[in-house]
Amino acid sequence: MVVAISRMAQMIMTPAMLTATRDAAFMAEVLRRHGLPVLPEEIGFTVDEFVQVVEFAPRTRPGRYTILEHLDLKTHQIKDIYSDYAKAIGS
Repeated sequence: MVVAISRMAQMIMTPAMLTATRDAAFMAEVLRRHGLPVLPEEIGFTVDEFVQVVEFAPRTRPGRYTILEHLDLKTHQIKDIYSDYAKAIGS
């Protein structure tokens, strides 16, 4: 699968960002090919519910190090990251 990325996006994205976008799109395409969900809506969650789950997740295992604990993301950051992901996979 070839991911179409606008010329403008290519000019402002770093090589790592371009690679991450292509990788996300490729992985989503593989999952879809096998009938698996790639978005929260595909398993019955709204975007807001998904954001709440990500916010709550670090509290499910107190004292255990997780990347979510380390990142300490705020609500708007989770929404932005999710939006970027949804754009990257073409949804």
